[in-house]
Amino acid sequence: MYSDLRVSAAQNTLGLLNPLENLCIEKKINTSFKELRKFLENPSQKIEKSRDIYPLYIEAYKTTMAITDLEIKRDFITILEALNGMYVPRVGTTPIFLDFDPIIDAANHSKDQIVCRLEIVDRQNLKMVQEAALALHMLSEEGIGASFGVNVYKAVLQSPDALCIVAKNTQDKIIGCALGTHVDINKQQHPPLKVFHIWLAARKANYPLIHLTTLLQSFEKDVTERFNPDYLSLAVEMNNTTAANLYNVAGFKEIARKASNTFSNSPTAIMLKNMREPPTENKPTPEEISSAVQAQGMQLLGYGWAVLYMTAFNVTRTIRKLWYK
Repeated sequence: MYSDLRVSAAQNTLGLLNPLENLCIEKKINTSFKELRKFLENPSQKIEKSRDIYPLYIEAYKTTMAITDLEIKRDFITILEALNGMYVPRVGTTPIFLDFDPIIDAANHSKDQIVCRLEIVDRQNLKMVQEAALALHMLSEEGIGASFGVNVYKAVLQSPDALCIVAKNTQDKIIGCALGTHVDINKQQHPPLKVFHIWLAARKANYPLIHLTTLLQSFEKDVTERFNPDYLSLAVEMNNTTAANLYNVAGFKEIARKASNTFSNSPTAIMLKNMREPPTENKPTPEEISSAVQAQGMQLLGYGWAVLYMTAFNVTRTIRKLWYK
């Protein structure tokens, strides 16, 4: 019944709806398959970020783990395997390719989390820098829907003011990362503030079992040891509730909101974490942080290249914002 799904799915996702419905009716699986059904019914929907399909992977994992009958589980996994390699096109950036293999492997081995190795990127190791820059670019495009580009990330990674930690799976592939830079902010009538701004914290959508809390805790420890900042800062879209909740639990506090951000039209929260005990009363403003980070970028890239990169980035961003408006 399910043996020819891989071929038919490549031609038409609707071909998987009937087997999915039959599986529910015949085997009495108690689930609505809300996310999976939504994708199969409209595979060409406007998906801007990989987190838009994150619920699809979560649903697939929870359903597979909940099925105790081995025959039913095999049938459901066959449906997931038939979706592998299918892609969702996106405007102005790379498509998202579906890959349920990490979900299937975790479910088959009853894993509640995916084991990964954390590694600090050595800025003097050019091979490691190149690998990390490419991974940051791909994770940024996949997760946020836009990227500053490999060359920009490469320049940042080679800066003594930067720190990047990557998470690798058992195949030595980068599946998550956190990147940030240290900046000094001069305040009138106050000593300079040391702020570490987190540019990017991301994981591949099909690895929902990577515990970002562990990645963030390890990153924070390494940042403290190397830079000893007064504050950590970051920006998070308000509709990214998973990340926003994670940062709240980690001790970040919202200090301001913006109507949009560099990458999209989504309302965004600017968050700070005070790293001093007792807490420092002197705080940087969002404008001061943004100005310091932009000045640092100009210095790292050189004014001419920075203007060129930002012009190309802004053109792409404008097209995407109009499309996803």
